[in-house]
Amino acid sequence: MLAGVLQDPARSLGRGPRNLHLPPRAKGLTMIVCITNDIPELRSCTIRGEHLDNCSGFVVRFDYRTNQVTHTNVECRGCLPYPAEHGFLCGSCAEKLDAALAGSVDLISHLRSIESGPRDQTPTRAAPGSRVIVPASWMEADELYIALSAAAVAYSVDWQVEEPERDVTASSLNGFNPEANIEAVWFVTEMLTKYVQASLPNLIAKVEGAIRSVEYIAKVQTAMARFPFDEAPQRVHYVRCRTCQHMTLNRRPPLEYNGPVVVECSNEDCKALWDPRLIDFDLQLLRVEVQEAALANARRQRIADRDAAREANKLRRQAVRDAEKAAELEAASVPI
Repeated sequence: MLAGVLQDPARSLGRGPRNLHLPPRAKGLTMIVCITNDIPELRSCTIRGEHLDNCSGFVVRFDYRTNQVTHTNVECRGCLPYPAEHGFLCGSCAEKLDAALAGSVDLISHLRSIESGPRDQTPTRAAPGSRVIVPASWMEADELYIALSAAAVAYSVDWQVEEPERDVTASSLNGFNPEANIEAVWFVTEMLTKYVQASLPNLIAKVEGAIRSVEYIAKVQTAMARFPFDEAPQRVHYVRCRTCQHMTLNRRPPLEYNGPVVVECSNEDCKALWDPRLIDFDLQLLRVEVQEAALANARRQRIADRDAAREANKLRRQAVRDAEKAAELEAASVPI
């Protein structure tokens, strides 16, 4: 559900063309439209092929840093905003929010577990400050937790209710404690996610909560694109399949926890499976052959260079002898 809903490029909330024929409420629309049409950083949810009355037929881009409007020659594919069906969210955004929340615990725990944590082995420091570099996936997990916390805080402020409970030893509004183990990360994320899920109808019924919700969806999509759950098969270069002799080998990751890594031939007429150690052995043989060929080429080149140098020296000495002989003949022909 999470991958199917959130990884569909057609449903992405990433950066893209803005619907500049709005703001909708300023145009006197009687319906409430999806909140993405009011957020500059996100792509507007619009109906493909449907246009507003004031649409010129071309995409208009707006730079929010310089407040400049640019009229382009790109055809507008639809600028009529989707109506809000669930609070201030359209049906697609509401579905993506459900999927994002359903996978939040797994995704954040995944981000905290795929790279090792910071370890400072330096016994002494010449200057104050940490020399530890936090893994990129950990920073992404912090960003997700901060965005999810922002949604929870927006709900508590809008509806005047208590904020969710927190384990201050594992997390804060600024992310996770670097020393928190994966069990603590799982626990605090699950606690925060359940709080947001329970408040979902009221959360998206207010503007601030709806904004924080779609921002969280966008961050989840970004995290899934940068750190996917499933490792894609990798092409094995330079080595042929031992059965069909085609360059069609792919290293396939484990299909289950602690499963084996295999090398599979993608040739439809072959589909042979190989132990990675055999392929590594073939690669090692290939490296040896390449190295031997390189040494042989270098040896031949050195011999060719030596022979060329000898021939050049021979021609140079012959030219000197010819010049000396010509000088002697010329001197002998001069009358005394």
